[in-house]
Amino acid sequence: MIDNHLLLGLKKYSVALLYGGASPEHEVSISSSKGVYPLLKNLTKSVYLIGISKNNEFYLQNENDFLYEITNNIKPINKLEIIPNKGFSLNGKILNIDIAFPVTHGCYGEDGRLQGLLSYINIKTCGCDNVASAICMSKAHCSSILKDHDIKTTESIVFDIFNNYTYKEVVKKFGTKLFIKSETTGSSVGVHAIKKKIDEIEFQEIIKESFKYSNRVLVQPLYDCMEEIECAALEHEGKIIIGGPGIVVKPGEDTILSYDLKYAKENGATMNTNPNLNEKVKENIRYIAKRIFKILNLKSYARIDFFYFKDGTLLLNEVNTLPGLTSVSHYPLLIKSIGISEEEAIAIILDGAINGRR
Repeated sequence: MIDNHLLLGLKKYSVALLYGGASPEHEVSISSSKGVYPLLKNLTKSVYLIGISKNNEFYLQNENDFLYEITNNIKPINKLEIIPNKGFSLNGKILNIDIAFPVTHGCYGEDGRLQGLLSYINIKTCGCDNVASAICMSKAHCSSILKDHDIKTTESIVFDIFNNYTYKEVVKKFGTKLFIKSETTGSSVGVHAIKKKIDEIEFQEIIKESFKYSNRVLVQPLYDCMEEIECAALEHEGKIIIGGPGIVVKPGEDTILSYDLKYAKENGATMNTNPNLNEKVKENIRYIAKRIFKILNLKSYARIDFFYFKDGTLLLNEVNTLPGLTSVSHYPLLIKSIGISEEEAIAIILDGAINGRR
């Protein structure tokens, strides 16, 4: 898929790998950076490691190009200044960065704020732009847009500063089996599965807990007898390539794909990239994933997650504009299942950003 001309072209560019950040997924972001770093190092001229602390300060992790390393903690050294229209500055000198590759998951890093900042300081960025990132992170807004295009999505009741509902009102709409999640978090942070009837006090306590991670909370039906299906989308030379669909395989009787299950090194969730589904069903899922990519004006790459039911119903769950790239993440596995290595995918993402391709 990738010719030598493209690969040779990438060797002219310096890339900044941004990771960490203020979200609850700080540690997962660091894990993603460890997976991506050697690939970027092999593909490009040089890589700047920019760690973002939990209070959103930017640090160059080592001044010596040959001694860069990624540790589990962002070291508060070489603090960077942000210079409008110029880039990042260290001790009064602008870093020679051609392109940014963020692996910052969750709030501040995936919700459009970092993407907007990078645009403001005139650095080309891999992945979706600030508008698409913000829309996809605001899951109820994303769902509303897609419903207008006849894409079936998970139903939600939105709790926020203006709207609060009683447990009785929620049960009247969805029944007693409920799924509650913070709207603007990923990786199953701030989620609760309620499998039986509870009282009003317990319900409101769960809502309060989810509000710790977002200023809006979504209450949805907890679906039975469905599969969690994911697709990896990759944009290349005007075409949208879809890896998958794949089915999430969870150990035991776990109802939800929790944070711990996603990133467990042992006995965690896995991805079946060759599910026992009718080929027409697979093709329809890929078709809908492509439609979603186009409707939301996504760019570069994303992971698109669905719920699939035995009667053939397919509901969009959510769109992840900066999917995990750790050793156990699903995006690399889904792309690899269609014959594209992770290094090839990274090269395509870099090339698209450098050349401003749509």
